[in-house]
Amino acid sequence: ANRAKCASNLRQIGQALLTYAAEHDSRLPVTSHNTGDSRFFINGQWISTIEASWIYVLAPYLDNVDEVRVSPADEKDRRDKILKLNATSYILNDIVFDDEAYGSLL
Repeated sequence: ANRAKCASNLRQIGQALLTYAAEHDSRLPVTSHNTGDSRFFINGQWISTIEASWIYVLAPYLDNVDEVRVSPADEKDRRDKILKLNATSYILNDIVFDDEAYGSLL
């Protein structure tokens, strides 16, 4: 059951990435993920580091970001910590996602 749920989470994340890229000139979100909640000014607005995290950037494209961002294979203590810190069980390859040479799907 955990394997199927994890595969479903990864499928949803993959679809969210493709949809995000389609709406952002084939660009993928940056791989930033910070469990602290500081704020910074970008594109004329204040954004928290949690809001800028790739998993929350994809939230509008996911059914339920809080269910998708945590792997069911994680032990309960780890799941609880991930939820509390607004973190995720999954990571993105920053070489592919943050490098200009690879930052586009095209």
